[in-house]
Amino acid sequence: MKKIYALFAAALMTVSLSAATIYCKMTQEWWTKDGAAVGVYYWGVNGAPEWPGYRMTSVGNGVWSYDLPADVKVVIFSRVNGSGDVADWGAQTKNLDVPTDGKNLFTITTSSPTWGGNPGCDGEWSVYDGQGGGQGGGQGGGQQGGGSIVEGNPRYYYKGYIDDTDVEPSEETLFDHGLAELEVTKDAYIFVLYQVDGVAGEQYMTASYVDGPTHATLLKTGGEKFHIGAGNYTLYLYDNEDGTLEISTEPMPGKKLADPQPVHQGIEETGVAEKARKVVIGGQLRIVRGDKTFDATGRQIK
Repeated sequence: MKKIYALFAAALMTVSLSAATIYCKMTQEWWTKDGAAVGVYYWGVNGAPEWPGYRMTSVGNGVWSYDLPADVKVVIFSRVNGSGDVADWGAQTKNLDVPTDGKNLFTITTSSPTWGGNPGCDGEWSVYDGQGGGQGGGQGGGQQGGGSIVEGNPRYYYKGYIDDTDVEPSEETLFDHGLAELEVTKDAYIFVLYQVDGVAGEQYMTASYVDGPTHATLLKTGGEKFHIGAGNYTLYLYDNEDGTLEISTEPMPGKKLADPQPVHQGIEETGVAEKARKVVIGGQLRIVRGDKTFDATGRQIK
């Protein structure tokens, strides 16, 4: 009896060692709204499930996990209801080859499917970092949230789903000394990325979906976005000095702009972007954007 038990235990150990944990991250508004969950379906191995597969397990920060059997080659992730029958699904990714290079986190980058021959939503593979992000491949080659390299280190960007388009970090979405420009024709669902070259970025998101009116608190453990309607805005990013950020479409007197760049004394430009420059006049920090001047809180003074 003991011998049989030992053989059984050894078999279980073999299965656990050969199985692989796979992760899927939902960052898009269409996928995350209404408390949606992620399902996984796979095939090509003994014991493969019937469509649509299984509900994955939430591990926080919009990431879901599932322990795949050994030798699975292809998977599909699906958007399913947060509770109830997993067969009640709303969208799916395209057929995805399971990586063989150690990448195990698939981040969905397509917000919603377009039916009629569409192969499914797309995304990127990376290595799950255990904190809700990926390194080494997906999300912009090791930068959580991805995006272009822009001068100025460290720095903040806004990103999200704007006017039916996924907007990634770039020079256009860079917060220049706490200020950024945003033009919205229809709707924008945004959050903030803190980036240091060579290090996985940190995403700041809202704890729950925020539909205006003018500002929202962002935190590293958040998983939702700040909705802004049509209009042309100057975005103000403030450091709440408690580990959270405040993003606003209007100045918030008394708050400190989130500006990770060092302040150089003297009346000179210290920013590299042309949109704005930071100067010190009469011992006071001022931010000049075009013909407008703001104080350190983002309040326009002339």
